[in-house]
Amino acid sequence: MQEILLQSAFCLSPYVEDTAPGIATVEFSDTRDLTEKVTNVVTQLAKCEMVAQAGIANLPDTSFLAAHLARPVLQIDNAKEFLAPLPIETLAITLS
Repeated sequence: MQEILLQSAFCLSPYVEDTAPGIATVEFSDTRDLTEKVTNVVTQLAKCEMVAQAGIANLPDTSFLAAHLARPVLQIDNAKEFLAPLPIETLAITLS
């Protein structure tokens, strides 16, 4: 399943990190229609019976948090506004 995830991530960008089991980090150089592109990949993964969530933000940690809250894709344009109301318990998931 990790291989399918990584292949799908490489459809979005040549800059992909195999971050952890079930997690791939993608760096984007072209941000046009980004939410739509990521949503399409999440949809393709669902066809492989994989449940995927994706977070899009300027920083990897913010993207990671957004992915945990995404249903199925969440794009964050302002990290401060996104992070400020989150309970500390939510922020702790980046440390585990």
